[in-house]
Amino acid sequence: MNKKLPYSPVRLDLSSMGNEVQQRAITLWSRIANEAGFPAEGARFRNMRINSRMEHRRCVLEITAADGRICVLLADFGEN
Repeated sequence: MNKKLPYSPVRLDLSSMGNEVQQRAITLWSRIANEAGFPAEGARFRNMRINSRMEHRRCVLEITAADGRICVLLADFGEN
């Protein structure tokens, strides 16, 4: 049975976050939202789990826009 688990996304406080990769990904949101037609303000972010070997360079965030639309942002700051 594949159930969708409920969650309560919360707005992340950038000043208290210790993860630089998450901060970098979240700061990209306003530009990405503008280009994709999403409202940039009022977005809620939920960190998604990734391979722990990639946490130093990659972040995956589920973003719920103010208008209720949901998207996933994969930010990879590593070198190819």
